[in-house]
Amino acid sequence: MGQIVEDGLARLRQAIALYREGKTLDDVTAVRLAFDLQIIRIRDEAWLTLETDPATAAALTAMLVDLARHVDDPFLAPVGSLLAVSAWLNGEVGLARRAVATALAVAPSYSMAHLVGHALNHHLPAPRLSAQLPTIEEIDAAMGTPHAGWLRPLQWLLAVYLESHG
Repeated sequence: MGQIVEDGLARLRQAIALYREGKTLDDVTAVRLAFDLQIIRIRDEAWLTLETDPATAAALTAMLVDLARHVDDPFLAPVGSLLAVSAWLNGEVGLARRAVATALAVAPSYSMAHLVGHALNHHLPAPRLSAQLPTIEEIDAAMGTPHAGWLRPLQWLLAVYLESHG
């Protein structure tokens, strides 16, 4: 289980480095990364990465835009939620609201989209929420050792998707 998370984190970091160089992901890697982002630990590292230096955040944002073009709707909630945070951090509140709406349209109970949506609806400045975010180390301590439960959202999503696409 831990290897799945480590591989996903490595893919995320490699993808960000690739976009920093002005390159893009191939289709297979893009889809795999969209699957990786279904795992909350990987998604949260991407979220915290948006809070780093502007070049890294810009690279991640460009990657998310590309991912949004590659993935089918059922897999879009983390990508849309992360795009909403990126837009919000850049002062693009309208774009952030549209990204939240898209994420919630495909996954009405997606908690990150609700969190960002509530913050936007209450006119919370992005830096204020950012100041409340835990560090990667705090996330790791709270989540504990990787276990199979981390994959349940992805397993459920894949099962529903495969059932509907025969």
